[in-house]
Amino acid sequence: MQYEYKPPEFLQNQTVDEIHGRMLDNLPSDIDKSEMQIPWDFTRPAAMEKAEFVEYELNEVIKTMFPQWAAGEWLDLHAEMNGVSRRLATCATGFLTVFGTEGTLVEKGFEAATTATLTPGVIFQTTEDLTLGKGPYMLKNTEGKEVLELLLNDPENPGYLLTIRPVTDNINQGELILSHGTEEMERFTFDRSVESEQVTSLFNAASGSNYFTLTEKVVGNAVPLQAIERAPVGNIVRIQAAEDGINGNVLPDTITNMLTVIPGLSAVTNVEATTGGIPEEEDDVLRDRIIESARYGVSFSGCEADYIRWAKEIPGVGSVICEHKEEEPGSVFLYVMDVNGQPASKEIRDAVEKHIMGTKENPEERLAPIGARLSVPEPETVTINVCANVRRKGEESLDVIKKRFEENLAKYLKTATLERLVKYVYVGAVLAGTEGIDNYNGLIVNDGTSDVIIDSTQFTVAQVTLIEVT
Repeated sequence: MQYEYKPPEFLQNQTVDEIHGRMLDNLPSDIDKSEMQIPWDFTRPAAMEKAEFVEYELNEVIKTMFPQWAAGEWLDLHAEMNGVSRRLATCATGFLTVFGTEGTLVEKGFEAATTATLTPGVIFQTTEDLTLGKGPYMLKNTEGKEVLELLLNDPENPGYLLTIRPVTDNINQGELILSHGTEEMERFTFDRSVESEQVTSLFNAASGSNYFTLTEKVVGNAVPLQAIERAPVGNIVRIQAAEDGINGNVLPDTITNMLTVIPGLSAVTNVEATTGGIPEEEDDVLRDRIIESARYGVSFSGCEADYIRWAKEIPGVGSVICEHKEEEPGSVFLYVMDVNGQPASKEIRDAVEKHIMGTKENPEERLAPIGARLSVPEPETVTINVCANVRRKGEESLDVIKKRFEENLAKYLKTATLERLVKYVYVGAVLAGTEGIDNYNGLIVNDGTSDVIIDSTQFTVAQVTLIEVT
C-alpha cells in the first residue's frame, strides 16, 4: 500500500526565496538590499543552505521515523522492532540431465549455463555428486547406423541385461534375451532381414514385456544387426542458479552449455523449467508486513492469521491460503504461491513446513500449537484467460504494453484471489488504466463476459492475448 507523505505545516513555505526574503526584511531598511549588493550576496548562501536543510533533509529525517515512509536499512530497523525481517533473495533450482559414459563422476559444483543472447547466459551449479549409471542399449548395423533402441524401464530394479545376437544355426535370424543376474526372464527370435518397422511390431506384439520397450529409430530396410553399444547415459542431478533472483527461472532445454570440462560427458540439458528464483523483498511488501504486525500484534495462538504470517516469513513466499477441515481436527493446510505469482517450489514449501513445525532435533523452534498437523501441498491454479482488441497510443510496442498490463493484472488478481472472485469489469478497468492503451473492445475473460468464481484453495494465473487494431 502506498502512503502519501505531506510535509508538516512548520516545514512548509521554506523555499530559498521565501527564507531569503525574511532575512532581508530583518535588515535595516536604510541600506541597499537589492540583488548584487553586499547585504543580498551575504545572506543568499545562508538562505540556500537553510532551504535545503528544511525542504529536503528534515523531511527525510521525518520519513525515517515511520515505517509508512522509511526505506532501505531504515525500514529494516522498523521491521526488527516489530519482529519482522526482510525476506532475502533465493536462487532458482531444478534438475539437469547429464549424458556421458557410465562411471563418469560429476562432482558437486559442476557448472552449466544457458546460451548468451542479448543478455549473459545464466550459470547453474550441481548441488550434489553424481556418478553416471548404465544407459540404454543401441543396436547398430554393419555401417554403424542406429536402427533400433532398447530402453530398460525398471529403474527400481536395476541389473537387467539385454543381449541381442545372431542365432547360431540360422544367420538370417536374431534373438533377444533379457536376463536378471543368472535368471533368464524372456527370449524372442526375429527375422534379421525384415524392415525395422516390422521388427518393432513383431517384437512388441510377441513380448508383452514389463521390463523394456523397443523403440523404432529408423523406418526402412534394415540390414543385419552386427553390434551392440550403450547409448550415452542420461542421469538426473539437482542444480541451483549461481546467482539469486528471477533470472535463474529459465525455460526447459535451455541449460545446454557445459562450463566445467569433464572427460566422458557428452551433453547436458534441463528437461523441465527451473523455478524458485526470487528477488529480495521489496520495501512496499515489507512495509505492509511491518504495519500488519504492529496493527494486530504477534500471536502464537495458531489461528489462520498466524499460519499465514508464519508462512510469509520464508523467503520467496507470496500469497498464502490457510484451510482447515472439520472432518480432520487439528489438520491445517497451507497453499503457497511465490512472489512471482507461480506455485511455490517444493523447496519453499518444505521451508514453510519446517519453519512452522520445527524439527525433532529442535522442538523448541516449533511455532504451531501442540497437536496441530500441517500440510503444505502444491497449490492448485486456475488460469484466467484475458483477450482483447486494443489501440495503442505513443511509440511503445505492443509487447511492452502487454507486459505492463500483465503486471497490473497480477496485482489485481492477488486481491481477487482473497475475495474468491475475478470481476469482469475490474479486469476491464485494469486494461483501460494501463499506460500505452488508448482504447479497447471485445474483452473476453475465460471465453465470456461474466465474473469468474475461484475455489477456496485455488490461485489465479493470467494468460493474456492483446490484438492490436487501428
